[in-house]
Amino acid sequence: MNRFSRLDWKVFPENEDAENRLASLPHIHWLVARLLVNRGFDSVEKAEKFLSVSLDDLHSPFLMAGMEEAVERISRAIGKKEKIVVFGDYDVDGISATALLFRFFRTTGVDIACYIPHRIEEGYGLNAEAIRSFAKEKVALVITVDCGVTSVEEVELASKLGIDVIITDHHQVSQTLPSACALLNPVGPFCRYPFKHLAGVGIAFKLISALKTRLEKEGVISSKNVPGLKQWLDLVALGTLADMVPLVGENHTLVRLGLEVMTKSRIVGLKALMNLGNFGKRPLADSDIGFFLAPRLNAIGRLKSAGLGVELLTTTDRFRAKEIARLLEEENSKRQRIQDRILNEVLPRIESEVDLKQDKAIILASEGWHPGIIGIVASKIVERYHLPAILLDITDGVCKGSARSIPTFHIYNGLNQCRDLLLHFGGHKYAAGLSLKADMVEAFKTRFNKIASEMLSAENTARELKIDSVIPLDLLSPDMVEDIQSLGPFGQQNPYPLFLTRDVKFSEKPVFVGKAREHVMFEVENGSFRVNGIGYGMSNLFQSLDCENGAFDIVYMPTLTTKAGLSPGVQIKLYDIRPLRKPSAAVSGYAGLGFQSPTR
Repeated sequence: MNRFSRLDWKVFPENEDAENRLASLPHIHWLVARLLVNRGFDSVEKAEKFLSVSLDDLHSPFLMAGMEEAVERISRAIGKKEKIVVFGDYDVDGISATALLFRFFRTTGVDIACYIPHRIEEGYGLNAEAIRSFAKEKVALVITVDCGVTSVEEVELASKLGIDVIITDHHQVSQTLPSACALLNPVGPFCRYPFKHLAGVGIAFKLISALKTRLEKEGVISSKNVPGLKQWLDLVALGTLADMVPLVGENHTLVRLGLEVMTKSRIVGLKALMNLGNFGKRPLADSDIGFFLAPRLNAIGRLKSAGLGVELLTTTDRFRAKEIARLLEEENSKRQRIQDRILNEVLPRIESEVDLKQDKAIILASEGWHPGIIGIVASKIVERYHLPAILLDITDGVCKGSARSIPTFHIYNGLNQCRDLLLHFGGHKYAAGLSLKADMVEAFKTRFNKIASEMLSAENTARELKIDSVIPLDLLSPDMVEDIQSLGPFGQQNPYPLFLTRDVKFSEKPVFVGKAREHVMFEVENGSFRVNGIGYGMSNLFQSLDCENGAFDIVYMPTLTTKAGLSPGVQIKLYDIRPLRKPSAAVSGYAGLGFQSPTR
């Protein structure tokens, strides 16, 4: 199946009145104004707030339900010198949040321990064995990060053993909540916190914000000795970007400021990892985290112990940091090999076992699929087929799996309707984990596919490519691309800007690159303007194109490239290409597609 066969090009309709209002602001080009309007920032007030981020824009952490109780309990534990353990998740969000709390407590002089469960041996979230070990070590307080909201029985066990639990989590809440001494989760119906999309590390940041205020007021710490809140944002940006939460509202502020801090980060482990990427002294971008830093930190949690990731982000030993960073690089290479093997097994099974005309979900199970890797493969399947995907590893009669979804299907709600068939599940709209007995797989497939079929149609499973504007290539000067990138960081609900240019031709024969020659490098021209580009994973598509003689419509994202001693240049990242069509047929769904050079 061609990965581009389901793409439906949609160009945003123009809103000339709103665009004119924004373009009247100083230093706002009309194209940037259009991008802002397309993302819902259609008033001067909204646009200015989006473009001028400040920590002052953040809501008070004490608006979050449970914050007063959490701060009070931690303050009491500090005063009594009780043993405190931070219990995190093994993904980058959990690793970052754990490291954030550890570094904050260490800076304030509080002795604290960290615990990350082993993905394979212990599974997700709090577990009884870990809690019993805490009781033997006389731990008085456990603070969870990025997990715990479904751990009803485990929190009850902790209470019986004399351990208080504070839960900080951002996953969907279940019908029964754990009886923790404080529960911080803005998603819950019990919480009126205005912003609902914080990552786990974002909630951990809110906790240290509140703690810093309280401890300074009580004279426990001094603002002279503890860094200001902005200095903690490198870890917040790392975990937030890695968890792919919506990059709007507070997340936009936290990540944008956090990337500035990360570029000059004082964390030796982050520096060691960034040195492997040869980023130099340029400002870090969201793509650096998504495509380089996060996969390496995730790999250690998928294949070994995520505790090494926490150690990397908390150590002050530069030699140890370099050692761990090299290990992460090795584990990431191993992860890629395992991922490719599983994907090569999954794709033929989809074509033979799944009715892609009827089924609205892809569910497959097998022995020997690494449970730490199948989530990535499920994401690849969603990207390729634009259907919810669930992959399950079978070991000793039990299936453990990962689910990924599309914007039009809430995967957690779908699993919730199958809860009687499952041993455990948890997650949110786009991603979830689950387990079930192997003999229940067929019943689960039937039930889940029925649920998906009732909620999804051919229209809302078509993969839309939302295009911001139709422009000529010569509009893309380095200064223009820099203005476009100022709207970042990009991600969920603030997507990368995409543009459509018609009637381009290839100046030279495209070149296939990569280990398997799966990527394509090229140069295209539009009028007298030429630009270099790359199409990742598009070699099969290009082999069917008449690049020497044809003319094409292309959809792409503009980027800046830098080489030592040279000024920044423009490169385009190709998203889709089609043979040239008449303007009325080039896209579907919207009018007003012809380019006009506005005077505004």
